[in-house]
Amino acid sequence: MKHFTLFVRKTDGNGAIPKEPARIWIQKLSADGLSLDATSSKVMLFENTEPWEYDCVEGPWIIKRQYNQKNIWYLFYSGNTYNTDRYAVGLAVSVDSIYGPYFKSNNKLPILFTPKDKDLFFSGPGHCSVIKCPVNDQYYMIYHTWENGHVDDPNPGRVMNVDLVQFVDVSLNATVAQVNMPSHASLPTPCKLQ
Repeated sequence: MKHFTLFVRKTDGNGAIPKEPARIWIQKLSADGLSLDATSSKVMLFENTEPWEYDCVEGPWIIKRQYNQKNIWYLFYSGNTYNTDRYAVGLAVSVDSIYGPYFKSNNKLPILFTPKDKDLFFSGPGHCSVIKCPVNDQYYMIYHTWENGHVDDPNPGRVMNVDLVQFVDVSLNATVAQVNMPSHASLPTPCKLQ
């Protein structure tokens, strides 16, 4: 099996005149990983289309899992404006190819966000990474938030959160990821290596 490295990035259309969509792209990197592979083409995975995303999608993070004898690619991303409580994490899923097509899951709503009807300690979650713990085979999301009442305030600024990601079977063909709303208290270390 040949291995290669891919570069996943966003392009901002929200600063363009006239305004353009924000897009998530993927392209193969050169063998040394220092430039884009000139023989490969960039592929657009998706763009901001949902109201909750506003005019930004960013911070892509892709993991692969096996389900029902298929490769499922989970692309976690953030949408909206990072310095607001509307910043949130979305999920797009592809079956059998990292190049897509990707379908936004959870009825095209974010999987991690600040609910308006809850009194939480943190708000505006986003820009995540998802890792698999080698000790217990569980997945954890690492992301930043603001303390409630201090959104876009440099004191204390953004804080780091870690929460469990649960994959829930929704059909014979795919699963979706769920994360409990932003942490509301300190939790034990999720993955201690011996």
